[in-house]
Amino acid sequence: MKSAALCIFIIITLNASAQTNCDPRAFKKLISFSKKHSLSDKQFTSALLIVKKLELGNCSYYEVKTKGINYQLASLTELLGNICIKTNTPTAVNEYVLYMKRHSTSAEEQMAFSFEQIFVKQPAYVLAAVGQNTALLDQLEWGVVNNQPNIKLNNYKTAFYSAYPALKQLYPKYKKQVDYLLNAIAAELKG
Repeated sequence: MKSAALCIFIIITLNASAQTNCDPRAFKKLISFSKKHSLSDKQFTSALLIVKKLELGNCSYYEVKTKGINYQLASLTELLGNICIKTNTPTAVNEYVLYMKRHSTSAEEQMAFSFEQIFVKQPAYVLAAVGQNTALLDQLEWGVVNNQPNIKLNNYKTAFYSAYPALKQLYPKYKKQVDYLLNAIAAELKG
């Protein structure tokens, strides 16, 4: 009886979290923005409005159904990450950080992976936006460890500064965050 109740609870939970009002045209527009070489502030604002509308509908993935099978063509997180990278402004970094905060309970690894890619382009903006928020620093650390294959336990500091050379100059200003990242990377690599 308990297992039947558990199954019903899981089904209700899955249905409650299902995507609703997911306009495929909205995802297609985001895909178009994400493929551009760079985006203007106006284009970024348009993309951000689409993202927020999709969030309201709990639309995390662009899915198409073919022969009764759902296929995920794109993730909202990855599209927003690519759009923020191509906008390359403090506003874009701040908006990605706000997105991460809105989805802080998500287990989606793409969030950390995209965050690290933004960090590659704009380490100062990212560290300024993150401040001392250890949850965000942990997400960044996870992205670093998984996106940077050359970072190993025996070379993590050298490889870290090699992957993010601007941090050498930024270190005095962001010492606490960089030290936190390096310690977290070492702990993660030790397993």
